[in-house]
Amino acid sequence: MPLTKIIDGGMSAGAVLQVVQTVDTTAQSLSSSAGWNDLGTLSAAITPISTSSKILVSCQIGSFDHSQNSYVVFLKYLRDSTDVGVPATAGSRTLSTTGIRGTSSGDTNAINPIIMPQFLDSPSSTSALTYKVQYNNYNGSAFYYLRDANDSDNAAYGRFIATLTLMEIAG
Repeated sequence: MPLTKIIDGGMSAGAVLQVVQTVDTTAQSLSSSAGWNDLGTLSAAITPISTSSKILVSCQIGSFDHSQNSYVVFLKYLRDSTDVGVPATAGSRTLSTTGIRGTSSGDTNAINPIIMPQFLDSPSSTSALTYKVQYNNYNGSAFYYLRDANDSDNAAYGRFIATLTLMEIAG
């Protein structure tokens, strides 16, 4: 029986209909300056079963590090070409889902995991949708994704993973 029949036949609102996850393990040194860029391979596609479905988007990043003591990197979710999970316009401020900022006395060789806020999107679509995470490295300079700034090949330094998970929730 097609899944649409199960939904029409009484699938309760809030039921998880499908889960898609992408895992990124590629450690990178990134140096793009201000402006939005795709973060690693944190991109996943999902095709909702119903227009009333919602998509729960969540992302966890094992480690961020930066070459500067004082820095800011903004992160946001994107559905196709539309920002999702960002606040309404607020003057000249950068609209993002979350971000990480260093301090002038901070450690430039730190392990900073990031758990982005979950966002429940209402796309009203049964077409394939691509969600991704983008970053804006406001201060420029190098930052390090899924690795330490000092990437020496010894046990004192790590490699990490990042995940982007999409869950379709019955509406």
